[in-house]
Amino acid sequence: MLLFTKTRVWRTPGGWVTERDTTKRPIGVFCLLALAIFLSTSWPALLAHETTRVSVNSAGAQGNNHSWELSISADGRFVAFQSTASNLVAGDTYGVLDVFVHDPQTGETTRVSVDSAGAQANNHSYEPSISADGRFVAFYSQASNLVPGDTNGVVDVFVHDR
Repeated sequence: MLLFTKTRVWRTPGGWVTERDTTKRPIGVFCLLALAIFLSTSWPALLAHETTRVSVNSAGAQGNNHSWELSISADGRFVAFQSTASNLVAGDTYGVLDVFVHDPQTGETTRVSVDSAGAQANNHSYEPSISADGRFVAFYSQASNLVPGDTNGVVDVFVHDR
């Protein structure tokens, strides 16, 4: 049986709010294949039911696999999320869960589960949390190549400075 949790997002006068619903629900394969991340960028947009897909590559093409677990900067400019899509950035060849940031203003999507030189993680990275200004993204990773000397073989927490 496939299970999923969902994250609800809305904006308050103090900034964006996300709430993760931890109730696990069975879902069918067709629903799972449709998981993507969408963002409404203003109160008028929310009221007008205007929605933008943010789990896209920099050319605007939708991801070719699942995207979920989002975090939004305080002003709504940056959306961090995890995805198993391999077409969100060039050179995504390991086939693992990665962490990305999308900027709806510019349309740019970047992978942040990388080492300081930009090399992709060699194992899963997940559950991003973006700072209020969008500069830093914290995430968990099973990768052993994000920093030198990571030989403990366990999940670690990393912060990427964009």
